Amino acid sequence: MRLYGGLHIKISLAMLFAVLFAAVFENSAVASVYKFRTPVSVCVDVPTRITKTDGPQLFFSDSPEFVSGCGILYRDIVSGDVRIFYDHVNVSSEDSRIGIVIRNLSDKPVSVTKKQSGIASEKDWNAMFRASKNYQAAYFASKRNMKFTLPPGISYEVISGGGNGVAMPPQMLATGMADFSFGAPVEVVCLMARADEDIANVCDTYKVLSPDNREHVMRGTFPYSDIRIEARSTLAPALGKVFAIKLGDAETGGYVKGIDATTGEAVTDYGNYGAIYTVNFRVNAGGEDKSALIMLNPLGGAVGGAGKISCNGKTDIVYIPKKGQALGEDTGDEKCLLAKVRGSADVTFTFAPSSGSFLPVNLMIYSEDEFLKETGEKNIQ
Repeated sequence: MRLYGGLHIKISLAMLFAVLFAAVFENSAVASVYKFRTPVSVCVDVPTRITKTDGPQLFFSDSPEFVSGCGILYRDIVSGDVRIFYDHVNVSSEDSRIGIVIRNLSDKPVSVTKKQSGIASEKDWNAMFRASKNYQAAYFASKRNMKFTLPPGISYEVISGGGNGVAMPPQMLATGMADFSFGAPVEVVCLMARADEDIANVCDTYKVLSPDNREHVMRGTFPYSDIRIEARSTLAPALGKVFAIKLGDAETGGYVKGIDATTGEAVTDYGNYGAIYTVNFRVNAGGEDKSALIMLNPLGGAVGGAGKISCNGKTDIVYIPKKGQALGEDTGDEKCLLAKVRGSADVTFTFAPSSGSFLPVNLMIYSEDEFLKETGEKNIQ
């Protein structure tokens, strides 16, 4: 994990979609990137409230992120609804493999349901944003549940679906997220093993590896992983007036706190990796002939990922940005157009912090007139 400026955290984001009440949603420009040359006259920070924090427990494994040898990356005993998130790079000189192993240590069978999931890997870890797009898109698109029973004393590797994990040659990145429901306690182990080993059966032969950064230990088990946010009032952008909802900072939802089960120490999930945000707000463009634009502006550095957009029964997956790996790699003046709303709309979008990106970001709501003034564009493409 990388920290930026102390509080700007490596994280990912996603996008959004709009649906109108008797209005028109135009998506031809979704994920287009624009550079702004003129500062906005008035930018209003939107008051928000946290309506709920709930969801599955979070099993989070990201430290050591850069793994120099085989060993246990994180382990804990969990039960009930659990979200597993992992992100690791093999920086050793040896071919290895990574796995997430669930172990039934009891004398009774345990029912297991695998729900949403998405995994990705890249031979070169510098392609982290592409990996983030791929696993997030797969996670948000997945719908089918897989149910099975784990017999007493049996171990099962979940990334490969009962196989031998994922091959990890040097410099390879492996990352992903998956939701499970366990009918009774099981041990979950994330580990990197030798390429020639049966990864499901070597969990007790390796020691727990030390974290990358002892000040910010990015692994642990956390009590919840869903955060729901809503704006307190309708947002009505106009010429010279833009609204902004800051996401990924310590104030908006805060950072989830938990325990590193390998040490018993308290930890904070800086960036809320593995958490899923649901944000709701209403936009009023000022009339059926007026348009509002929903845009994303990275504040801490490059950002990349994918999100699920759902409104009135319609669901779409969208990439940020649509082309290229990341938004804001070259300049903080870049903004990504997520949606164009004509008239008024209730907007809901869902995103999850992912590997490689920096937060915070601003979700910005513009009038079309303000957008044209700031960018110098003649129209919205």
